[in-house]
Amino acid sequence: MPIPSKVRFKLSAVAMLATTLMLPILSYAQQTIYLGTYTGPSSQGIYRCTLDEKTGQLGTAELVATTKNPSFIALRPDGKTLYSVSEEGQSTATAWSIDAHGKLSSLGQQPTGGGSACHLSVDASGMSVVVANYSGTVAAFSIKEDGSLNERSTLLKHTGSGPNKNRQEASHTHSVYFDSTGRFLY
Repeated sequence: MPIPSKVRFKLSAVAMLATTLMLPILSYAQQTIYLGTYTGPSSQGIYRCTLDEKTGQLGTAELVATTKNPSFIALRPDGKTLYSVSEEGQSTATAWSIDAHGKLSSLGQQPTGGGSACHLSVDASGMSVVVANYSGTVAAFSIKEDGSLNERSTLLKHTGSGPNKNRQEASHTHSVYFDSTGRFLY
């Protein structure tokens, strides 16, 4: 005997509701997290761990790239390349290829043109990286197809002092971000 259409509709609605209610439960995942560090006796570079989205628990950190003071890192939108800055010596920006197991391989580095690189951002298109140097400059790099960085295309020097000239005698750039359109930096 066929199921009446009202009953079929109710069964379909209940099935859809149950599926919708289960989606948050089913969507919990293990996310890979990369960690930039200041290196020293207990730290050697960039680490990777997992984040259990359901419990908030972090897994054990594993060293995936040995490098000096990768104090800030950013991921390219395609998830295949990671970028880091190093405040060590002549500040640099480094591109890292991410393999299928999450390990990093250097694609090369470029000097940032300033001292104490402390922050970087990748634009939403994955075609540009900008770096903030604490010495008061912002550097821009275009990204090659393989994820590596071209030579620095722009170096902007900030001038002036902070509101308290005794404490901040010159500009000290702390960070740089792309706006939502990708046309402006702030």
